[in-house]
Amino acid sequence: MKELDRYLLFNATAAFLAALVVLAGVDWATQALQQFDLVTAQGQTLWTFLAVTGLAVPSFALIVAPIALFGAVMFVLNRLNADSEMAALAAAGTSPWRLMRPFILLTIMVSVLTGVLSISAIPASLREVRDLVTAVRADVLV
Repeated sequence: MKELDRYLLFNATAAFLAALVVLAGVDWATQALQQFDLVTAQGQTLWTFLAVTGLAVPSFALIVAPIALFGAVMFVLNRLNADSEMAALAAAGTSPWRLMRPFILLTIMVSVLTGVLSISAIPASLREVRDLVTAVRADVLV
């Protein structure tokens, strides 16, 4: 991988991860408010609340990953354009396909990540949430 590819891939990956964390955090906060009655009404610990809401994070990541990827690619391309790096790359003879190669690689990596999330991580976390909520309800009934 050449230096330009590494530079673009690093910047796009950093922007993607930042956007993913922020968007998943906002989504987690809205969902956590819905689960807050688990702590207050049913007398559970903060650890139980964090476990139930934290197990929903893979579902949030699956939803917001494409949005974060789009935002990251647009951010990096806009920054390249604003800093006149696009003009310098065009003057150096860099083709648009050559410029898109790191973004295509990042897109493939995000696609694999979302595939793994949807096939294995999300069903496992939903099973764990179901078991945890069942245990909490059984604890209240006793």
